[in-house]
Amino acid sequence: MKDNILKAAIQILEKEGVEKVSMRNIGKILDCAAGLIYYYYKDKEAILKDVYAQTCSQFLMGMKKMKWDAEHPERSFERLVVFMCLFRIRNSYRYREVFVRLGYGKKPPKELLEVRAYFVERLSQLHLARLHTEKDLEEAGRVILAYVEGIASISSHDSEKKIEKLTLEGIRPFIHYWR
Repeated sequence: MKDNILKAAIQILEKEGVEKVSMRNIGKILDCAAGLIYYYYKDKEAILKDVYAQTCSQFLMGMKKMKWDAEHPERSFERLVVFMCLFRIRNSYRYREVFVRLGYGKKPPKELLEVRAYFVERLSQLHLARLHTEKDLEEAGRVILAYVEGIASISSHDSEKKIEKLTLEGIRPFIHYWR
């Protein structure tokens, strides 16, 4: 039932936004009373947390499934960043609105921290000369993630090829500079 609740919440997020996610609206989609939803979730915020956690888990799983070419780590990293940008665009309703609503700017959930850690780990495998410390790597990771966020926010209606081109054109100078 919890999976169905999350699917219904995502359906509402996609079509109407975070403000329309409610126990009543979820119940309408599932053809059940709102009280039944409360049996599984104490409130809307708890549902949104699970939606966000599920999205981060799917994101991390997708990142880990990507083949990493040790002989050409820069190309692998570029593919990873393009994947991140496309995933972010395809799941925009789950990101910005839910992220802001839950106040994750202050204290990110563990699932998001896992995504960041994996990304920084992959960045470290590029062995870029200007990124000496863990702090350097984390800061570089934040820069790239901010770039991905920017591309995702302005390119949501563009083709995947155009998004890939924009992403690569923006990432390559960073990597070149850090080399």
